[in-house]
Amino acid sequence: MKTLILLRHVPGAGSSFVSKLLSENGKYPVLATDDYFMVNGEYKFDKTKLHYYHQLCLQDTEKEMIKEIEKIFVTNTFTTEKELKPYIDLSKKYDYNLISLIVENRHGNKNIHNCPEESLIKMNNRLLNSIKLK
Repeated sequence: MKTLILLRHVPGAGSSFVSKLLSENGKYPVLATDDYFMVNGEYKFDKTKLHYYHQLCLQDTEKEMIKEIEKIFVTNTFTTEKELKPYIDLSKKYDYNLISLIVENRHGNKNIHNCPEESLIKMNNRLLNSIKLK
């Protein structure tokens, strides 16, 4: 069964580490908008490119779906339903089972992207408000 696994988190939660474990160390693709900010091995965030890079991540996810890859992992913050919707739509279009996993920062790890504390708090609140338990 084809499955799309979305890892939702705030920076510093360890989603990159978790996605590597779940993808069996790269057996299955792991996509992340943050990867597009890497320049010569260094993370260089540029807010003006954020929307564009999110679109690239979505396009790359679709490319993997077209190839009918069995499992695809996407690790982005996904703090709102609006951010999830394009991936939900893709999963329906390509007949992928969709799993949303929330990765919590219970280990006190610092985010490696130097995201300001105020932004982390806002993201955390948006994530908590978007959780749908049924």
